[in-house]
Order: sequence, then structure tokens, then C-alpha cells
Amino acid sequence: MRGAEPRVEARVETRVETRVVEVDAVPGAIAMLIDAKSSKPVALVLTSRRDEAVSIKVAADVDVPDGKVLQLWMAPKDAVGLQSMGVLPGDPRKALEKVPYIDRATLARAKAFGLSLEPAGGSPQPTKVLGLGALVELGG
Repeated sequence: MRGAEPRVEARVETRVETRVVEVDAVPGAIAMLIDAKSSKPVALVLTSRRDEAVSIKVAADVDVPDGKVLQLWMAPKDAVGLQSMGVLPGDPRKALEKVPYIDRATLARAKAFGLSLEPAGGSPQPTKVLGLGALVELGG
């Protein structure tokens, strides 16, 4: 008969850490970008009340193949078509990403936003639009 296995005791302590992150609690305007074919949400665009910051969160199931990028577009109130707001930084499927600086005058002209899948480096015209959505101003 073998000896008894040694008894191992482990003590696990857990601690909950609270972090406070300062955010603009209520955005100035929002746009839910929707795929016209499937009616599925593709992304959420938020504009700040305090400045001309624009942030975007892309749905986790949006596929971005190697060699492709996501590009944000704005539909101006005073023109037809879409104007590029640039290639999205980072991976906006994982976190809310700030779009590179957009001036207040450009943002004031926006009536809608669009998101497209483009070759690396972006495109002067949208080639594969993933979703479009009207910009809705929030009161307050």
C-alpha cells in the first residue's frame, strides 16, 4: 500500500478593482450604420458634444480580410455622394475608436455616415459599402 498523497492547500484571493473613465456621457449625435441587404447593424458612430470628435464601434462579426481596411464616409447635407473621413485606425471591432480629427465645419455638414471595405490605404470612392446610417442629433 502506497502512502497517502500529500495534501496541497491553495488560497485564492480575489479583489474587485473599480476604474473610472471620463467620457462624454451623452453624445451630441449618433448614427447606426445598417447593411442594406441584411438589415444588420454594422457600426455605431458617435459625435461628441464638447468638440468635433467622432468615434466608431464596428460590429464584431464584420470581416476585414488581409490587405483590406475599413474606411469611414460622410454624406454632407449640401451635396450628393460620400466624402471620405479616412481609414479607421486600430481595430474598431474590438474597441470604440476615435476617428482622426474631423473639423467642426465638416461635422456640421454631416447628414449621414457610411462604412466601406477598401484596399489597404483606402480609396477615393467607396467600392464596397458595408453600411449606411443617418446622423441623429440628440437634444440637451
